[in-house]
This record gives sequence, structure tokens and C-alpha cells, in this order.
Amino acid sequence: MKIMLTSDIELTDIDAERTVLSAMIYKAELADVGLADINKEHFSNQDNQRIYEAIRSLADNDKAIDIVTVWTMVKGVVSVSVKTLLVDFVGEGVFRSSLNRMKKLYQARKLYGLSQQIINDVGNNREPDEIAVRIEDALYEAVNETEIVPIVTPQKQAELILETVSLRMDEETRKKRCIYTSLGALNDATGGFEAGDLVIISGPTGGGKTAFCMNLEKDISVDQKLPILHINTEMSQDQMNIRWASIISDDYGVNNATIRNGEITQHQFNALTVRLNSVFKSELYSVTIPDLTVPKMLSTIRRFSRQKHIRAVAVDYIGRVDTMNSTKDDWKQLISAAKKLKTLGQKLGLVVFMIAQNNSEGNLAMAGYMEHEADLHLHVRPLTEDEIDGYKSKMEMNWNYALLIKKGRSSPKGRIPMRFVGEKLTFVMDDKEAARYARLAERQHEPGENTRATGHTETRSYGGGNWQGKQRKMPFDD
Repeated sequence: MKIMLTSDIELTDIDAERTVLSAMIYKAELADVGLADINKEHFSNQDNQRIYEAIRSLADNDKAIDIVTVWTMVKGVVSVSVKTLLVDFVGEGVFRSSLNRMKKLYQARKLYGLSQQIINDVGNNREPDEIAVRIEDALYEAVNETEIVPIVTPQKQAELILETVSLRMDEETRKKRCIYTSLGALNDATGGFEAGDLVIISGPTGGGKTAFCMNLEKDISVDQKLPILHINTEMSQDQMNIRWASIISDDYGVNNATIRNGEITQHQFNALTVRLNSVFKSELYSVTIPDLTVPKMLSTIRRFSRQKHIRAVAVDYIGRVDTMNSTKDDWKQLISAAKKLKTLGQKLGLVVFMIAQNNSEGNLAMAGYMEHEADLHLHVRPLTEDEIDGYKSKMEMNWNYALLIKKGRSSPKGRIPMRFVGEKLTFVMDDKEAARYARLAERQHEPGENTRATGHTETRSYGGGNWQGKQRKMPFDD
């Protein structure tokens, strides 16, 4: 028996492929989208595949993508002319439409290939059941090319449970999936931050939510040397530099206020220079995007994931995402942004920290429904007077802040007391460390210590080195 299949179905669209390649060459954001959504197999001919691979090579090596560089890389190995690459850029909408068409045609070609395979197998008198078993997985993958979601049988479920539990017992495997910090109480409460988690960090205006997130980032990228990306939307680079210097410095007198006012000594500056060697060798990456849009945000994360293999990303803050060009209400747009962040985090295996503002009622501003998307919601705020009195009654007198776990898929709700060292923009959960900072803060306000108001220039010594009283310089250690 011989079966033939004839079809006039169009399985390629060279114009769509060239439009996509042109857009990727002319606009970096669209290059990131293309590199994340398709691969060279989505192109129907070898020339276009080679052009795509040239663009990928440039992006992976963090080099600029332009027509001259791409053409230099592919000339001599493709049959097309440079004019072929000079397609007029027709806009993001046409790019995305062409990209979607390419993906559908790619699926169609895979399905067509499977149909030919089935026909050949039938023609060779293979058993129908055998054909069905061999084709089933390939057919499902062809329709769902981005992710295969197999049905889990009871037997398979038992195997997966056993595998998950055994992997969790292995410390090295656990470290590859989870990120832990030096904040022991937070680790105990949450079990660490898992790859794919969306973590909301909320708080009132000026309440320390950004500082708390930066403490986590310092712990992850500087101390543990795990790559992380900080996306800043509201502070200038100068403001960020001052904050990082305050957090990184081991000197209590080198803080947000004294750096900003230029009130640190040469000795302190020299010590800070040495301490910043840890940042130089760290895995802390950052970008400042005041006009952040959802496509730009996702594109930036994809790029750093591909080039720097980041384990986590922090968006500071989600309320700054530009919604002016959207037809949706602002709150709907923010929920959409949270969903896309979560999906991208799961796809790339990233912990996503999303900083969010609170309104006057203490709820997530504009988009309380964002919490539904989160795996963990951490709320940072000062302790109330009643809470402080409650801790004092238990002889715990050094706490001034609370970290509320308002939602946790894998952890209970609760309150963790903290010490917020405002001068250093630093948070601690260890009671001994909190007590040390409390003593240092008290010393600042002892008679004769803070002499700035009187203009005195008294020199005092605290454990080594001289510090001018009018500048309130204090060493980190007692």
C-alpha cells in the first residue's frame, strides 16, 4: 500500500522572517524578545538561520547589534545581499505579528513532518498502536512547543514525590534552587527564596522597603556572590551610590547622612575604598530606567538572564511602571505586570523581588490583587508603641521594626522583629547585633557626643582611630 499526501498549505513566510530579523537588528528591546521567544529552527531557510545566529552571538557577548556588524559576520556564508537585511522597520506591532506568524508556521511545519512520518509508518505496515505511542509525545510537543506538560499518573506522582523529597535532603541541590540570606529568622520562617518565586516587598513611603530589599541584594550578590539584577526606577545613580556606600561600609559613622553631607574623614574614605573591593568582585548588576514599561522591564530581565545568568531580580518599584500608553485601568495594568513578572521568573528560574507602595490604609496601593500572584508578601514597617512595650515587657528592648509575612505559599503568616539602623540603611534580626547597634545609637545622643550644634570639634577615640565629635563618627565594632 502506498499513500501520498499532497497539500498547497503555505508553510513558510520569508517576508515575516525578514521583518523579524530587521526589527531585531534595529531595536535592542525587540532583539531581546526575539532571542527569548524563538530559536534558529523557527526560520525556514539556512540564510535566515545564520543571520539569527549572528544576532544571538552579538547579544550573548554583550555587543551592539547593528546592520554593519551583522553583515560583516554573515557575508560570504549567506546567499542574500546586504539590501535584504535593510528592510524598513515598520514598528513593534508588525514585529510581534510577524513573530507570531513565524511561530505558528514553525508548528505547522512540525505537524506536517509528523503527518509524513505517520504516512510512512502506515505504508511500512507498522502496528497502529506502535505508531500512536511513538507519535504521541512528538505531537504534543509540536503543539505546545514552549512547554510540555505531561499527565502525571498516580504511579508517576509517587515517583516525583520521592524524588523531590530526596533532592531536598541534598544540601548542594537545595542551594541551587533556593537562596538563603544571613537573616536567620526569615530563613526559618520561609525556608529560603525559591527559584520562580514572586516576592512582594511592601511598605509605607519612606518606610524602608527599598533599603530592606537592598540588604537582601547585598547579602545575595556581595556576600554569597550569586548574580542579581536591581532595576531602579525612581532614584538617581548618585542617590543609589550613596545608599550602597552606606550599606557596604563597616563604619557606623559612614552613613547615608554623613556621605551626603561630605562629612567623612580621609581615613573613613580609605577604609570604604578597601571595603568596596567586595562590590568590585561581587555579582551585583543594576540598571536605572525612569520610564520603565512592561516590555522594557521583561526585555531587560531576559537579557541579563541570558548574559549574566542572574539568580534573582529586584524591581524598584512596580508602581513606577508606565501605564499611560495602555487602554487598561492602571490597577489592571499593574496586575498584568505582576503576572508577567511571575511567569517570566518561573520560565527563567529567577527569584523576583517586586517592591510595592502602600496606601494610607496600609494596603498595596492601586493593585491589592497583585498579592494573589505572589508566592510571598513581606511587609516592612516600624513597630507601634504597643508592640515596642510588648517586647520591652519580655526584656527585648532593641527592636524598632517589624517584618510581617502577610502571605506565604510555603510559610505561615507572622511577625518577625527587626532592628532598622536608619543611619546605615541596614536591617538586622540577630538580638546581639541589634543590641550593639542600639548602644551605638545611644552613644550618638549622650552629652558631649553630638557637638555639631555647638560647633565644637572634639576628638574622641572608640576602639581605635580618631573621630571628630561634630561629625558623630562611630566605629562599627564596640
